[in-house]
Formats: sequence, structure tokens, C-alpha cells
Amino acid sequence: MNFVELDKENFDERTNEWLKFIPNNTSNYKFEFNETALFVIDMQNYFLDDKSSAYFNNSKLIISNINKLILFAKQNLIPIFYSIHFNELNENQKANSMVNWWKKLPQKSSKYCELYDEVIFIKNSNIIYKETYSIFDHNNLEITLKSKNIKNIIVSGLKTNLCCESTARDGFLRDFNVLFIADATATNNEFMHLASLTNLSYGFAKIAITNNIHKFFI
Repeated sequence: MNFVELDKENFDERTNEWLKFIPNNTSNYKFEFNETALFVIDMQNYFLDDKSSAYFNNSKLIISNINKLILFAKQNLIPIFYSIHFNELNENQKANSMVNWWKKLPQKSSKYCELYDEVIFIKNSNIIYKETYSIFDHNNLEITLKSKNIKNIIVSGLKTNLCCESTARDGFLRDFNVLFIADATATNNEFMHLASLTNLSYGFAKIAITNNIHKFFI
């Protein structure tokens, strides 16, 4: 496969190309709305504001599909969990592995830890602030979901190969069925994106596209 630079004109076409490389795993997921949650991961100014050091062009390609998923969830009473990535270390604390790797991450009070203004926020939805890749780390999210009889999670957001992939893997290992949305996740380039989709589809998640998500529900 020859990889290309993604843009608005070729995004849908390239999505269909990715699906040709995705293994067709044997998991025949059929979800019920009241047993499903939607994760909208890190759709924040840090990645979507072009003045941010972490901005990348592909991030904005998925906004419309993210919003479609959010409205789909609202219509079907699916709870939505938005995550925001930050780091709150002060000068007296040792840097953790995330800071050692990336050197600088946004403070919780920064504008870069705000949801990007083009992303729909549904009132009374859940916001999870996290300091590492997976939305499940260092919180009670798993307990919260299972107390609500949630068995299925839909993963969308940024970045495909970091926070989204880590969340999908963690969700699977916590016994959730994972639906990973190929055209509502994005990362720096097409090669990394397809690599994550391929790996996840082999042993962790069912891969879907936004407009076909209804097919996974009873």
C-alpha cells in the first residue's frame, strides 16, 4: 500500500482502503444501547488548536465524524465520556514517564486542556482528566461502567496509536467489547494509523466506520 498525506478530499476514500487491510476477526458484536458507552478521547485545544506545539493537520479531519458519534449517542441515550490529557507536576515533583518522554504537557488550568470549540459537548456528560495514555488509568472508570452494566465501549478521538489504542487494549483486558472507529480517530500520518487499526483488529477491537455504526446494534 502506498501511503499518502490525508486531507478532506481523500479521507473517505482512504478510509475504505484501510478496511481492505483489516483482518475480519470472528467476534460478531451485537450491542444494546443501554450497555454501551462512547469515549471521546482528547479532542482538546492541545491537539486541535493550530497554535499549539502538539497540533497536527489530521486532527481536524475527524471532527465531523466525532460529532456524528456524539449525536448518535445522545439520540440513543448512550453515556459519553470525554477525556482531557494534562500534566500537573510542580517543581517539587519528579517527572513521570510521560513527561520524560514528551518533555512538556499542558497544565490542567491551561486553555489547551479545554475541549475544542467545534466538538459538541452534551450537557451532564462525564469529563475524565488523565495524565497518561489510557482513559482507564488511575481512576474508577471501570467500576463506574460496570456498575451501570456497561459491556461495550466505542473508542474515538486522538491519537490513534497512543491514547486511543491504549484505551482500546485496556478496555478489552477489562472484559469490555471494543468498537474502534477508523474514521473518527486520527494520528500524525496514515502509516501509523493503519498500523494501529491492523494490530487492534487482530486481537482487541472490532473496527467500524462512523456511518455504519448502527449495524453493530440490536
